[in-house]
Amino acid sequence: IGINDNFFELGGHSLLATRLVSKIRSRFTVDLPLKVVFEGGSVAQLADRIATAERQAGPAIVPIDRTQYDRLPLSFAQERLWFLNELAPDTAGYNIPGAIRIRGAVDIAQVEEAFHFLIARHETLRTVFPSEDGQARQKILEAVDFRLQRIDLTGWDGEVRDAEAKRLCQSEAATPFDLAAGPLLRGLVIRLAGDEHILMLTLHHIISDGWSHGVLIRELGAVMAALSEGRRPELPPLPIQYADYSVWQRRWLKDGGALERQLGYWQQKLAGAPESLDLPTDHPRPGVQSFEGASYTVALDAQLTARLKGIAEEQGGTLYMVLLAAFQALLHRYTGQDDICVGSPIANRQYGETEGLIGMFVNTLALRTRVESGDSFADLLARVKTTCLEAYEHQDAPFEKVVDVLQLRRDLAVNPLFQVMLVLQNADPGFIADDRIRPFPLDNGISKFDLTLTLTETPDGLAGSLQYRAALFERQTIGRMVEHFRAVCRAITATPSARVSELEILDATEKRRLLVDFNDTRAEVRADASLQKLLAEQAALRPQQPAVVFGEQELTYEELHRKSSQLASYLRSKGVQADSRVGLYTGRSLEMVVGLFGILQAGGAYVPLDPDYPADRLQYMLEDAAPTIVLTQQALAERLPQTAAPAIALDTQWSAIEEHARTSGHGVTVETNPDHLAYVIYTSGSTGAPKGVMVRQGGVVNLREALERAIYAGHDDWTRVSVNAS
Repeated sequence: IGINDNFFELGGHSLLATRLVSKIRSRFTVDLPLKVVFEGGSVAQLADRIATAERQAGPAIVPIDRTQYDRLPLSFAQERLWFLNELAPDTAGYNIPGAIRIRGAVDIAQVEEAFHFLIARHETLRTVFPSEDGQARQKILEAVDFRLQRIDLTGWDGEVRDAEAKRLCQSEAATPFDLAAGPLLRGLVIRLAGDEHILMLTLHHIISDGWSHGVLIRELGAVMAALSEGRRPELPPLPIQYADYSVWQRRWLKDGGALERQLGYWQQKLAGAPESLDLPTDHPRPGVQSFEGASYTVALDAQLTARLKGIAEEQGGTLYMVLLAAFQALLHRYTGQDDICVGSPIANRQYGETEGLIGMFVNTLALRTRVESGDSFADLLARVKTTCLEAYEHQDAPFEKVVDVLQLRRDLAVNPLFQVMLVLQNADPGFIADDRIRPFPLDNGISKFDLTLTLTETPDGLAGSLQYRAALFERQTIGRMVEHFRAVCRAITATPSARVSELEILDATEKRRLLVDFNDTRAEVRADASLQKLLAEQAALRPQQPAVVFGEQELTYEELHRKSSQLASYLRSKGVQADSRVGLYTGRSLEMVVGLFGILQAGGAYVPLDPDYPADRLQYMLEDAAPTIVLTQQALAERLPQTAAPAIALDTQWSAIEEHARTSGHGVTVETNPDHLAYVIYTSGSTGAPKGVMVRQGGVVNLREALERAIYAGHDDWTRVSVNAS
């Protein structure tokens, strides 16, 4: 590496930059802002900055005198996790499970011995969190009874065996911890065959994080190697323990004023942030968050990943910044919101003393960016870069304190500040290159946020998953979202100068489905079809089947057709003809449906008049529609507002209607065409006077046939009317 080589061109990223600044602080007692590495990331440029910087750094983290503390405090991050556990003690939302599949001989007793060594080395692994007077404390045990649970599946068939192993692991991952009693780590060994095992470890987040996982695996490998060679394991001594960090964090942030300064930044940055990201969901949001979740695999091939890294280098940023900008652009397109806040975990290991510790150091940053549709992606990326660098400079402020100082309205339905998280795993996983060891993927069925996009850089490109809340989204919806994210990544690498609003997120198949297939509503509609003819056809096709049901009463299709034809003959004799408007002032009853079809068979158009409407509204409708006749029932006739149209009571005057039909013949159904009126229905009048909407026969017939094709296909009796319900 030459002194003029660029840090990021050599593969550097935000996490490594943080570690670099930490090393500089430790070696030269100089606090350099992280943005210095981004502005000039060569050895020569950093040397110039170190030479001109004032020699000062924050207080060192040193071991504390334990005798001076009646109770050891929790770190701020631990305190929040403890509080969340108090709210929901029977959930496994903050479990950290991990499993590997090992091919080859495994000495289980030796693995247990290695874990005992590490538990003795790291106080965190033997810490529990009892509470006294409602306040939690760290209690460090002398030892914990750690044993690997052993399950033997060697007698099972291959596929069934693997499925059972996966079920056992996922069940273990979903089992809650007791923070007060501990231990807060569990181990499981599943024997698949004589030389094949699954080794699983589950820790609670309050004692571990992603970086800790790498420390644990790396040290476990070193201890196992020593034990297998008959040597006593020797690891470099730890400069501090986690409890020392907890005390230092509270003392430095509070007493030194650093917390106040950092919180001031976040208070200004996040003031007025939207309460929620309004993603279109498949299901209504529950009143209380459900952590039940699932995940969908995400993969960006090596070629696309290389192009994304190329954009990062061109813009002086990192791969994470490019992915965040792409993700926020997609969220903007999904929601239409231009103020997008995405959560981001940060290792928070910028102090050299913490690098080798197992513990809960990770902090959460709320990365808020304004996304303007008219901006180019390059403009958005520049804004995201600024947001990230400022956030990294203020990463010491615990997220829980940021939430407190903002005094947000608490809502049990959503997470505060953000509901979506983006994670790029670039911490050292700790794995030793060994062809015998492979990760064993797990899905613990938990999702702490609405969406969490997690990606890891591999030789084949970026790989990971989109975790989602099952209470909100269906799997196929998440699958489309993954495809849309991949499409955005392709679009920005093809044309970084493209506007955010113009980024192509649909592939050819989905575009055709949305623009062509879903809009292909052409259908053959009978030119001679009318509601009268459709009723006559139904009566001929299924005369004895129920057509109208009201409580214990019913009419068959034949009876409905006969009665409505009789009424039509009577109405014609009273002057009803094509397009005449006839009021229908009835309660729910058989008479209501007979009246409706009788009006149609006479050639008229019905005007529904709800008896529950206010008298003024009914009076207005009668005057505006000017019906030829009003059909009603005797009990309602006295309540009918004054009108020039004569009223016919269908219940008490039915004998006269039947007599007229018998003497004059009731086969007088009037031929109508699609342009004739079917009914007139009035709007609510909320914007002024109610307006009568005239609906043609053709429109009603078209709706009926569309419902038959799209909604009720295969249901022969879907046309039956239940007067009780509609």
